[in-house]
Amino acid sequence: MRIWLSFSGGKDSILALDSLYEEGLSVEGALVTISLPYHRITMHGIQEELILMQTRALGLKCHFHYITEGASNEEYIESYRKAVIDLIDRYGMTHLAFGDIFLEDLRRFREQMLADLPISLMFPLWQKNTRQLAESFINKGYQAYVIAVMEPPLNKSFVGQKFDWSFLKSLPEGVDPCGERGEFHSFVYDGPIFNQPVAIEVTNNIKTVEYPTSKVHMADVLPSKQSP
Repeated sequence: MRIWLSFSGGKDSILALDSLYEEGLSVEGALVTISLPYHRITMHGIQEELILMQTRALGLKCHFHYITEGASNEEYIESYRKAVIDLIDRYGMTHLAFGDIFLEDLRRFREQMLADLPISLMFPLWQKNTRQLAESFINKGYQAYVIAVMEPPLNKSFVGQKFDWSFLKSLPEGVDPCGERGEFHSFVYDGPIFNQPVAIEVTNNIKTVEYPTSKVHMADVLPSKQSP
């Protein structure tokens, strides 16, 4: 089995990786979707550079595929399929894992998109209890910041908080503890499967993107300026 992981840098990606390791499996690399021209992850705005730092700290190869900002579904599918085919050809990938937990339409989309390709899909977190997953993440010693939130149900004050017990307790009723419906996104910078911490700085610079029925607030996260 030559396993790669569809990766965003957040806690669900790390939880999926952790779960695969607990099964005694090895993971070769991370497949990451990046938006151009900004070279950031669309969902939460993390820079490509930080993902490279993170995957290196995890000991994973990193393979980016690029889409334009506001890409159509068709463009995304075409780009993603090309990336998967490239991984099959270059690295002999046999399995692609995802961190999805309970969104059946999203899982079905992935399965249909890749159904004709010679790989098997894996969903190591599928149907697991999200409260238990969130608590396990904290108990195991993973460290993450909440870097983007959707309003409603959350507001700008949640951006930049650490994903810890205090954050979980502060979530309004109905918000999934793992943010599985897009309520919030995170970036993981340390934990038991990291070779070293990823040195980051979560700035006070918050960008807000407005949609017809919601807003998304995203913190600008930068590599930390550490002394040698």
